[in-house]
Amino acid sequence: PVDTLDKMSLLYGAIDLYLCTSRIEGGPVPVLEAMACARAVVSTPVGHIPELIQDGANGLIVPIDAPQQTAEAIRKALSDPEFRQRLAEAGRATILASWTWDKVLKPIGPIYERVVASDNTRSNGVSATKAMLMLLLRSAKHKMRSASK
Repeated sequence: PVDTLDKMSLLYGAIDLYLCTSRIEGGPVPVLEAMACARAVVSTPVGHIPELIQDGANGLIVPIDAPQQTAEAIRKALSDPEFRQRLAEAGRATILASWTWDKVLKPIGPIYERVVASDNTRSNGVSATKAMLMLLLRSAKHKMRSASK
């Protein structure tokens, strides 16, 4: 098992191709992580995937519940190492251009800071809201930095 987020880049580095064959996703964050680690991605068009991946340019998009097309995309990526590498490099470039800490999370930092500043504290001096927001922000910063290494 992975005991720290720092090891995630090692795990992504050990794979040739990341697959996301979900029907429904909120993100999916693992696709961002795989791309940040320069791994080629095959994904269904769930969550933010249609805005993130340009099919054939920085990843491959396959229809939901389409096993034949998914298998063909996997075969294409695995049988052509140069193509897979181009996808991986373009995917990493996409993340560095649009999905880094400074571009995604930093703009919302002031919102968290305003909420934390206006929050009433409990008897122990730390409010539940403040503690939750601080943990969320710290976790997001760490995850984005780890994924982009």
